[in-house]
Amino acid sequence: MKKRRRIISVMFAVVMLLALTMCSVSALSTYIRGDADRSDNVDAIDVTYILRKLSNIPVPNTFFQRAADVNGDGELEVVDATLIQRYNVNISNPYKIGEIVKYDEYELPVV
Repeated sequence: MKKRRRIISVMFAVVMLLALTMCSVSALSTYIRGDADRSDNVDAIDVTYILRKLSNIPVPNTFFQRAADVNGDGELEVVDATLIQRYNVNISNPYKIGEIVKYDEYELPVV
């Protein structure tokens, strides 16, 4: 009887540990800075999506504003499109455009 309880306790602990691990991993996501269309490439299409969004022209559902805000100021602006254009012609990359960024999906915005 004691052995059975111990086995059940160990199994329960393992299941709880796995559940906690899966929850913490699933909350983290990644994106490529500058990849506004989620194509895994930073290119002229991303610039087009940003400019369309700024002009209030509909953009596809794949548009990802967090990736489009390359300078990280919390605002989508023409400067973000310009920085991607500069990246595409190999002119300076101070904002690490094209690199993978990890973030928490449930992170609250900074006010």
